[in-house]
Amino acid sequence: MSPRDGTVVRALETLTVDAADPSAVLEPLRQRVLGTMGTLYDPRLTAWAETALRPPSYAAYQELAAGVEHHAVPRNLSAAAARFQRAMELDPDYLLAPLWLAWSRLMADDYAGADSTIAALASHREEMARAERAWHDRIAALLDGDSEASYQAARRLVEFAPRSGWAIALANAALATNRPEVAIETVLATGVDNVGLEREQTWIVLTAAYHRLGDYSKELATAEEAIRSDELGRWGEAELVLQIVDSDPSGFRVRALTALLAARQGDPTTARQIADSLAAIDRPYLFGEPTFWRARIAAVLGDDEGALDLLHQSLREGREGEGWHQLHVARDFDGLLGQEGFQELLRPR
Repeated sequence: MSPRDGTVVRALETLTVDAADPSAVLEPLRQRVLGTMGTLYDPRLTAWAETALRPPSYAAYQELAAGVEHHAVPRNLSAAAARFQRAMELDPDYLLAPLWLAWSRLMADDYAGADSTIAALASHREEMARAERAWHDRIAALLDGDSEASYQAARRLVEFAPRSGWAIALANAALATNRPEVAIETVLATGVDNVGLEREQTWIVLTAAYHRLGDYSKELATAEEAIRSDELGRWGEAELVLQIVDSDPSGFRVRALTALLAARQGDPTTARQIADSLAAIDRPYLFGEPTFWRARIAAVLGDDEGALDLLHQSLREGREGEGWHQLHVARDFDGLLGQEGFQELLRPR
């Protein structure tokens, strides 16, 4: 109960024990009380405090909190996933833990792992809070390559838990569907200090959104404010890490880059051969990426019409989340800048 206005902030489920040994209820009750206090007042979790219907045990809360911290910038997704997995083992009924596990797997490009986790949760939807169901919907939509459905689920998340860490979910989904103004409005209405450990991500979202809108002065001002507001000293300790090894076992990104290089060096035959091989790739969780590479290759080769057709196809296939940003920054599309069809893609919704 809140001491300020007397409202109930979290209710615990009923615990039953044998009447012959009433003291047996003390330890599970202690676990629930401590877990509840942790989710409400731990700064790592307060941004998501309204998400779960049921509080965790204290041991599960500790693992979840550590996982959320690993998940924050700078990210350690494998460590985060291990903590979320442990939280699930300690408290199988705490459904927020597998949702975090699915999300961390999704961000690590472990699409099959995320998909299996989400599928296993489908039978528990009636036990979820509204925000948990919305998050479940959002992850499932992303795995389907449906950015619009992900955006609508993110809107529901913020409706159910306003001024919380879920503002970042909506802001990112807004960017993924080319709604930069919504991204800005969401972050500013929530407040940078109210999104928990995802605070640094808000600066990334804001600068990207201002760039999309062509408001470069605000983009610069936001970047400078982010640097000034840094209180953990991470800017001074930051290191630039370049990962050369391609994590995709098929290596199609390396082939695609080879095709772009060939196209720019006057070898259209090699470029087209590789582009054709990209068209033959057929497996789950591609989200239009090979098609987007083919569009870049076509644009460099001067096939403007083909490039535009492939861009539209890639967005339909689920490339929206990354595609909008690439349209703004990839120099391969410079030859399309004067075309109305390309400008139409760049316009915010």
